[in-house]
Amino acid sequence: MENFMMHVANFGLNFETLSEFNLRHTLYEIVDAEINKINADASNTFTAGHNHLSTWTEAEKARLNGTLPLPDLEVEEDTWGVPNRGPLGLSTKNWASEGYTTPVKDQGSCGSCWAFSSSESMESAWAITNGISELNIISQQQLVDCETTCYGCNGGWTNVVFDYYSTSNPILESNYPYTAADGVCQYSSKAKTNMNTTGAHNVSALSNTAAIFTSVDVGPTSIAINASAFGFQTYKNGVYNGSNCSTSVNHAVLAVGYGTESGSDYVLIQNSWGASWGDNGFIKMATNTTRKGMCGMNTQVNRPNV
Repeated sequence: MENFMMHVANFGLNFETLSEFNLRHTLYEIVDAEINKINADASNTFTAGHNHLSTWTEAEKARLNGTLPLPDLEVEEDTWGVPNRGPLGLSTKNWASEGYTTPVKDQGSCGSCWAFSSSESMESAWAITNGISELNIISQQQLVDCETTCYGCNGGWTNVVFDYYSTSNPILESNYPYTAADGVCQYSSKAKTNMNTTGAHNVSALSNTAAIFTSVDVGPTSIAINASAFGFQTYKNGVYNGSNCSTSVNHAVLAVGYGTESGSDYVLIQNSWGASWGDNGFIKMATNTTRKGMCGMNTQVNRPNV
């Protein structure tokens, strides 16, 4: 009970009824037991810990997922060459530490991960192309409200957003704030930036995680993963090698780097669940030799052409 009450205080939680208090306490204890199992397993190359999700129900956590899977052949594959990099060794890349990404954000209880991943990729691509002084936070709410091919808080696709930006310029977040809810499109009444794209750059990464590294060399890259595994949801540090992670994708994130830690190659991911999740909002996801990659991260890989 003491640890639970510390968790309640740390996250400023309030419960209106005794029954809700008891429910959240039970959920916390279940999570706590599973965290201890993960950390006691010597085969894991990561550690788990509590975060703001520790008292959430499965239905509440499912609201965070907002990427819809596409058949492999539905995504146009690139024809650009991918070098055979082999093991990464000491090679590293981290656009976040270089200052070319905006801070970790929190999508709240809205399946708008696709809007966060794509807008953040766009922010970085524009700054890399036009200078770091051009790094600005652009509106995710614009995408939730106005990109009608996607489904707002019920999901969408990052490559669709990059095509959308070719005809509809991004609006700054400060001019079109995020509400974590579906709203009425206000595009026509808002001041626009001069940012735009010539569409999406879809990367062929199936059976070849090295294609993600090559794409990240150019800039932060949107990828789809499965985010439902307990180990992913409670990740704290290390290289995530969760064996129970499905390859059926349901969540969009941003690949911002890569590297090697304790002999394990990883892709560095920036998530949109706030800085209290993971390692200050980031996770190092292990690479593997399967066709779809760890948690399906090879299946939907794209970034904007700017």
